[in-house]
Amino acid sequence: MGISTFSYSRIRETNDLHYFSMKKYISNQNYTDVMFNSTVENVQYKECNFENVTFTHLHFNHVEFVNCMFEETEFNNVKSSITYFENSTIKDSRFIDTDLTEQHFLNCNLINNTVLSLLTDCVVDFDYNIYLNDLFKETIAWAGPMVPALLVLGFVLEATSRPPVLVLLLVLASVVSIGIFFLVNFVSTVIVEAIFKVLLICAVNVLTMVVIEGYPCHLRCTAHGMMRSVYHLASLCAIPIYGTLVHTILLFPAVTTVALALLAAMLSTRIQDNSKVLL
Repeated sequence: MGISTFSYSRIRETNDLHYFSMKKYISNQNYTDVMFNSTVENVQYKECNFENVTFTHLHFNHVEFVNCMFEETEFNNVKSSITYFENSTIKDSRFIDTDLTEQHFLNCNLINNTVLSLLTDCVVDFDYNIYLNDLFKETIAWAGPMVPALLVLGFVLEATSRPPVLVLLLVLASVVSIGIFFLVNFVSTVIVEAIFKVLLICAVNVLTMVVIEGYPCHLRCTAHGMMRSVYHLASLCAIPIYGTLVHTILLFPAVTTVALALLAAMLSTRIQDNSKVLL
């Protein structure tokens, strides 16, 4: 979960940088008797005047109104995402069925406005930019090779003992982790994450088998449940750690992941193989 959080956050950060680099800036414009009825997205209006303007049945997505003047303007059935009015004056205007609340107006002068809405206020400002397509591609990239990888792993484990395979998988995972330092775009991020997760999940399955085989038959279900609990707890602990590392230089998450994988590989050399022992 930690590496998944890091990868998706990294992809989102890259997409956001590209998205905001395309931002449109409009300044010193006058709009009179104009109707906006299509989505307004990724734009900043600065020192613009809106007089007798209607915004109706549309979405504001990442929109900023800075030092603007609104007079006799109507906002009708407007939904917003990361939209703010800053240092603006809004006079004799109407807000009908919108989700614009006080938190969207920063240091604004509101004069004689009418608010008519059946919608309840929500303090959560939902971001429409969630990049579901990239998330789907990222998931397919590692989930696709997982089944054949586990099938191959099953045949390998039949031919050799567990500990050497576990050590090899963890060493390979640490080597792949170096690639985190070279993440520059969506493709490189997905490739490194996919290879690392396939190796790590294979290693987790081998470790689970080793631990289970170390218990008598009547306790193996209990051992399996305990191992799954440990894995889930470790994943939950990794989420905030890697979530923090997203905003640092790539050296830190790369070194952290390499060190953890190598440490696990070193500890795995002390594991005893019980695959041929019937307990």
